[in-house]
Order: sequence, then structure tokens, then C-alpha cells
Amino acid sequence: MKNKKLLYFLVPAVLLIWGVVGYRLMNLNSDDDYIEPIRVSAITGDQEQKKEYQLILNYPDPFLKGLKQAPVPSNNDQPKQNQIVTPVVTVQWESIVYTGFIQNSKRGSRIGLLEINGTKHLAELGSQVGNIAVKKIVKDSILLEKQGSQKWFRISDK
Repeated sequence: MKNKKLLYFLVPAVLLIWGVVGYRLMNLNSDDDYIEPIRVSAITGDQEQKKEYQLILNYPDPFLKGLKQAPVPSNNDQPKQNQIVTPVVTVQWESIVYTGFIQNSKRGSRIGLLEINGTKHLAELGSQVGNIAVKKIVKDSILLEKQGSQKWFRISDK
């Protein structure tokens, strides 16, 4: 009996709420709330004004906060007459292809598979292959050193 009394109250309440919602939806497109559009006139060439802006870029880069930034060279940093400029020595690397590595599960060491000028070599960490030293072997690349210059080689799909 208690549920029937509640039902007599809830059914009219639901009908009233849905009636109000339907009434508002039906009167949504009424002409009483019509707003006339604003008229915009075209700007002629005499009225057009061009503004020039100059950016002030003398603030630090927010994305490079933790990194050391190289100094920006200016025109005043030209070498003076009494300064000695040492030439940069570039190292000629042979044709080197890193094809992968073999890992010893017992010792945990890795042996890199290298192809230098068409000749295949097995290179262990710290070993020398000709005048090239193996410094580091990781999963997808190898770090080699030649005449003090280091270079990373990635695994190739050759």
C-alpha cells in the first residue's frame, strides 16, 4: 500500500517535468527573441592601418632550464691577431656497419658484430679492431673510438 501512494505522487511529478521540458523546446525558435545582425562596413585603403611589431627575445628558453647553453657567437668574437687558432682535425671513418651483438647469459658480456670495409669482425667491449677501439655496446648501437674521436653506430638492416 505504501508503494501505491508513492506512485500516485511520482507519476504526476514526472509528467509535469517532461511537460515543462517539451514546452521550452517547442518555444525555443520563437520570434520574440530575434536579434538583428550587426552590419559591418568594409575598410577602405585609406582607413587601413598597418602596425609593425618588434619582438623582444631577451629571455631564457623555458624548455632548456636544466641544460647548459652554448654561448651565442657575436660579431665581436672574431679571432684577434695574437690569438692562435688550432685547426680541427677530422677523423676519416672507414665503412663500418654494426649488424648486432651476441650476449653471453652466464657472464653478461656482449660481443658486437661489425663489418669494417667489407670484412666481418667480432668485437668485445674494450677490444681493438685495427685502430678502432670498442668503448660501449648497447642493445641497438655501439660506441667506437678512433684517434680520440668517438662515434655511435646503429644496427643496420643490411
